[in-house]
Amino acid sequence: MQKIFSIFFLFALLIGAGCTNGDEGNLNETKTAENYRKVSITGTVTTRHSGAMDPETSGLVACLATGTYEINLWFPAAGGQALKQDNKLSIAEVNCPNFGNARACATSLNDSAHELKAFEVNAELFPDAIKSSDGNSQSTADQLNFSTLPLSNPPTTNTTILCEGSTPSTISDYGSFYNQIIGPFAISTWSLTTKIGEDQLAPFSREDISTVGNQLSDVTYTIREEWVTEL
Repeated sequence: MQKIFSIFFLFALLIGAGCTNGDEGNLNETKTAENYRKVSITGTVTTRHSGAMDPETSGLVACLATGTYEINLWFPAAGGQALKQDNKLSIAEVNCPNFGNARACATSLNDSAHELKAFEVNAELFPDAIKSSDGNSQSTADQLNFSTLPLSNPPTTNTTILCEGSTPSTISDYGSFYNQIIGPFAISTWSLTTKIGEDQLAPFSREDISTVGNQLSDVTYTIREEWVTEL
């Protein structure tokens, strides 16, 4: 009888251990599924002159860049400073209007100009920082703050220029196109609202952002926040 009881007791322990491990496994899966918050921002930057350029300026051809960017940021589940980032930009095209008595020029970018170029941002995420109410219902959203700085030695882009009455020449932009694309994010800190797990398909836009050199930028962006399991 004692032997039978011992076998039954051992069998009960094994069943109990199996149930406990299963529960822990489910808990671990839940925690793993919400390890990190990933925020992705994509969009375009178009640069143009503000109109403050002196029309009497002689011999001036000022080139302006249009490009695309992608920002990927990983944060702890509780928010805070970004743990990891992977950001790229690309120069799409360049426009070089002439001022004063400068000759009109046609421009074309070398193939290497369209290559992806990396940049970094300072970013912080505040979960549930935005609170709103509509009648009897209340909702919250997350707030993302980020900014960057122009590089003192940015990647350069070669442009072939053909002006009236001259032969084509290839010149360097000395990194100005790169800084034009990230310029709107360097003027001040951007604060964007996002909700985890919610797609925001229609691009938002900010226009007439004043940057350096009498330039204005128009920016479009789409933002998405999601749970990810690893960095």
